[in-house]
Amino acid sequence: MRQFTYRHINDYLNKRKKDRLEQSSLCNELRAIKVFFNLCNKLYKIPSPARDIRLSKPSRKAPNIYSQDEIRKILSVRASKDRAVLLLDLQAGLRKGEMASRKWKHIDFEKDIIWVLSEKEFVPKDKESRQVPLRKEVKEALLDWHKESKFNKEDDHIFCGKTRQGVTHFDRFMLNVLAKAGVKGSCQKFRDTFASYSLACGVPPQNVREWLGHSSLKVTDKYSNYLPKAVESDIRRLFEWR
Repeated sequence: MRQFTYRHINDYLNKRKKDRLEQSSLCNELRAIKVFFNLCNKLYKIPSPARDIRLSKPSRKAPNIYSQDEIRKILSVRASKDRAVLLLDLQAGLRKGEMASRKWKHIDFEKDIIWVLSEKEFVPKDKESRQVPLRKEVKEALLDWHKESKFNKEDDHIFCGKTRQGVTHFDRFMLNVLAKAGVKGSCQKFRDTFASYSLACGVPPQNVREWLGHSSLKVTDKYSNYLPKAVESDIRRLFEWR
């Protein structure tokens, strides 16, 4: 370990740059290298050759959101299961794991609440329970799917495969549903869309932060610089504060 120098690590990082590794991944690799050499220093008193190496933070990417025309295509979907999953993600902004793990018991149709609970079988990214408003459009879509689904008991997953178990490959499932609507995207794109349009339609940032489970308002505020312009009335009613 004593043979490694600042130059060795710097040359390695420059090579990774030439390999077109993304800045975020490069920072992660340097972080892992520093952890390793810090451990060597702690155990064997070997000075870390990576101690003084610094990398610039990756530039923040603009949120990738659906256009108003794409949202209209999503709203035009009529198959009950497809419509339920699309509207749930559009109007709740849930993470992929949260979407895949939602059960009927997490939907309170009387109080109009979607629960994201920290439970033994699923723990949210922020490790805290939260609630998201159940809006009219997604409520109607979920009720229609609840009537049609073979698996509609309290402990059943809302979106199942051929058995009561939840969808295994949710990304693939969403891609197939989106293809039927004629749009491309992901759960993250739905999440970005929910945040940006909600803020553009006047929802207080603190509410958006709580609904999305952000660690701080600073995370939510990044969407403020990328708000959609001139949101038309048919789209505005999906996101505005009620």
